[in-house]
Amino acid sequence: MNYRTVTAACAIAAGFWAMVVPPAMGFCIRQTQDEQDLMAGLLGQPAGLSNIELSLGEVSTNLSGIYRGGDFLGLSSGVVLSTGQVDRLVGRNCADGRSPLIPEDQRAGCNGVVQGNRTDLNTDLVDLEANQPLTPGNRYRFPKDIAVLDLDFTAEAGFLNLGYVFGSEEFVESTLNNDYLNIWLNGVNLAQLNDGQSVNVNNLVKPLDEGFQLNPDYIDNAIIGSNPANQITPLDGYTQLLHLRGPLLPGRNNLRIELGDGPQDDDGYDSAVFLGQIQVEQVPGPSMLWGLLSLGGWKLRDWLRQKMR
Repeated sequence: MNYRTVTAACAIAAGFWAMVVPPAMGFCIRQTQDEQDLMAGLLGQPAGLSNIELSLGEVSTNLSGIYRGGDFLGLSSGVVLSTGQVDRLVGRNCADGRSPLIPEDQRAGCNGVVQGNRTDLNTDLVDLEANQPLTPGNRYRFPKDIAVLDLDFTAEAGFLNLGYVFGSEEFVESTLNNDYLNIWLNGVNLAQLNDGQSVNVNNLVKPLDEGFQLNPDYIDNAIIGSNPANQITPLDGYTQLLHLRGPLLPGRNNLRIELGDGPQDDDGYDSAVFLGQIQVEQVPGPSMLWGLLSLGGWKLRDWLRQKMR
């Protein structure tokens, strides 16, 4: 099943999230910029949030969608952002920049594209029919793509919890571009690897001149390898499931997710972030605390009475 078929299977109308999708459908992505769809995919029905508003950055065409069947990521469903076309994140890994291309992929194509490049996720405004091998005189130069999602909402005091996975086509041979992920909650960037470093390509795979070290959070997805996900997504690598937890302010809050290209020109190496559904951890307010203390007092009184008998 190629990426077009899988994407078509995901293209269910407004009732997408209300339907039970059979596991046999596997991993699929539906590209959408519809704010209500994205809100439903990111929030579900979280208690404790109100007056919710979602918006996308100016460069948003084709860069956002909702996904299902992301069990290999540790996430069953949610929202996906990419620096390229999100629906191209589904399919077999056909080119990783390290392994020889499969001859049949060069002849008949893989995931709908004849492979002639060192990357199969070079969808940044590129004419795929003109996809030719990179040479000193033929280097693609794409504008920097930044996918931004802003979520504004009202909350009581509590904590926001979110699971996410960052992946990129830059792994492991093109770490100079250094795509990155920021997740800001009320101005504080909470996107971190488990060692406390910020989430970017170089912190997951150190470049050759720095010793070529792999971060424990990194999962390789080469064409030739033991990871079965190389039959599911073209991404050359991704993180294990990461989690963030941040305090909510009483009143208005802002969650800003920013996925962007690194400081150098992007030679068509797309990156992506898969977001799970937001979970709100509510903290009891004053009235609830008073009620709990009162209940505890009654329980203590009953216990003392029993002891005194």
